[in-house]
Amino acid sequence: DFLELDKCTWTRLMVIITSSYGVGQAPLGGYRYRELCDFLFEQHEKDAASKKVLEGLSFALCGLGDSKYTTFFQNPKRIDDAMHMAGAQRVGPLGKADASGTGKEKQGTVIEDWMQGIWPHLAKVVVQEPLSEDRLKEMQMDTVKVCQKINPDFEFDDGSGGAKGMILYYGLALLVAILAALFFYLQQ
Repeated sequence: DFLELDKCTWTRLMVIITSSYGVGQAPLGGYRYRELCDFLFEQHEKDAASKKVLEGLSFALCGLGDSKYTTFFQNPKRIDDAMHMAGAQRVGPLGKADASGTGKEKQGTVIEDWMQGIWPHLAKVVVQEPLSEDRLKEMQMDTVKVCQKINPDFEFDDGSGGAKGMILYYGLALLVAILAALFFYLQQ
């Protein structure tokens, strides 16, 4: 889930693949990210000079949907618009995969073409001068503040982890070591 910010390192590049569901909504696994994008979009509409919390972030986006529905591509489009309004820069073409597409526009073909074509765009971002750790942390903390506004129950671990985090970390390391030893033992 996107909002598990404390379990990942903040990045300057995102690849988003999402669909529209129902009446242009995000699928269940992406609804919180859509809430964030809706907030960023509405904030920009109220105040075009609002802080660009994602400035410096690059993203690639491939959207899935079915043009038989009037809400076709609404969720990917909203995400794309919100990301731009928040200062992020899309790299490469916006993938638009239509379940009702035929021929060269068949959904699987569009997805495959998008995946093949996106690599050079992603590579350009990866070889650029990286954002500073301070800028990445600032983007993360700005996003955390927004998440806390839209979801009062949102919790964020600042990385200190405390005793609970250390126990989990060492417990996981021990489990991996035991499984590796068992694997090698069974191979003999």
